[in-house]
Amino acid sequence: MGRGLDSFDAYSWRSLLQAMEILVCATRHAEALRLADGLEAAGARATIAQDQEIALDRALRRTYAIVLLALDEDAEPAEPLRRKLAEDGARLVLLVSEERHDALRRAVPEAVVAARRISDRDLVLFLIKTADE
Repeated sequence: MGRGLDSFDAYSWRSLLQAMEILVCATRHAEALRLADGLEAAGARATIAQDQEIALDRALRRTYAIVLLALDEDAEPAEPLRRKLAEDGARLVLLVSEERHDALRRAVPEAVVAARRISDRDLVLFLIKTADE
């Protein structure tokens, strides 16, 4: 009987986000480093910004495939950053507390929303739109 997963033998975690440019914006430095490290382990090239002004500056200098914003309490994505990302066709991902998900989905319809406490593995799978086994 075949395993049905022969193509899985060539699977490599490092290839999942291979060479993808991702901007990570988080005010907490340790959180930004954790997110960037997890993304880079999956092959992405991660750039860190400590606030949305710096994120906008980075986005003006380079095009990113994905921009992750880890938002505190009542923070929302800044309008200039939203416009730039829409212009570039970048995917906006908001990492927020779970109680804010519905409100932010309504307020920022172009974004996808995930739990701020998401694990590195789950974040990568979320970004490639694959469920864990």
